Formats: sequence, structure tokens, C-alpha cells
Amino acid sequence: MRKTISATDAKSKLPTIFQDVADGHCYLVTIHGRAIAQIGPVAPSGRLALAARAALLARLERQTIIRTSAWTRDDLYNGDR
Repeated sequence: MRKTISATDAKSKLPTIFQDVADGHCYLVTIHGRAIAQIGPVAPSGRLALAARAALLARLERQTIIRTSAWTRDDLYNGDR
């Protein structure tokens, strides 16, 4: 659950915000209605990387394989292709 809070309110309620974050809540901090920061719990070590890897692999599995002619690294640098 993400709550929106002004920077002024965030400054005066920081201990409460930290407790909420420890309980799993996120805050979107705004100045004059414009979002400037997000305060939230830190992902356990590696969890974010594993989620990103899983998302990448899922996207790659959905992509169509494009068949091309054979080429070498030298072809790319020499412009033979």
C-alpha cells in the first residue's frame, strides 16, 4: 500500500513513517503536488535481482526468433554485411 505525503508532513512525522515502512508500507513524498521521492522497505538481498531476471526471461520467451544469415565479428567491423 502506497501513501502520498507532503515533504513538510514527512519531515514532522518521520518516526511514524519509519514504523509504517518497517511494517511494509510505502510513501510517495511530494512538494507542491509533484512527486519527488519514494520511501519504502528495502528488498531482501537478491530478491529484486531475482524478480528482474524472471521478468527478463519471461519477456525473452515471448519474443519471436529471427533467423539471419551467418556472420562474424569481423563482418560487423568491416562492413561486409
